[in-house]
Amino acid sequence: MAHQVEQNAPPPAEKGQRPIKSSLRSPAGPKKLSFKEKRELEALPKRIEQLEKEHEKINMQMADPAFYQQAGFVTETKKRIEAIQSELTGHYKRWEELEDFSLTLAP
Repeated sequence: MAHQVEQNAPPPAEKGQRPIKSSLRSPAGPKKLSFKEKRELEALPKRIEQLEKEHEKINMQMADPAFYQQAGFVTETKKRIEAIQSELTGHYKRWEELEDFSLTLAP
């Protein structure tokens, strides 16, 4: 019977070459937040605040009975409210992920 080679095993290294690391292995140390992730984490609170202010402003407009006399505007405004709520949910989730990740790296 012929010698069987594992399908996922890297090819053997030649003399003088380093063996190829398997992509299935995790890096030696914990991954740090990238520069982009750090900037994203810093920007999220401001973006969330902007969205919350816009949400509050729209709610104030919708509290006025005259608002509902504007036929097409009402539908557009309701869609914007839904979009803001969806964005806020996504931003809060991402903020939590980045915060949790940065806290796990803290000494």
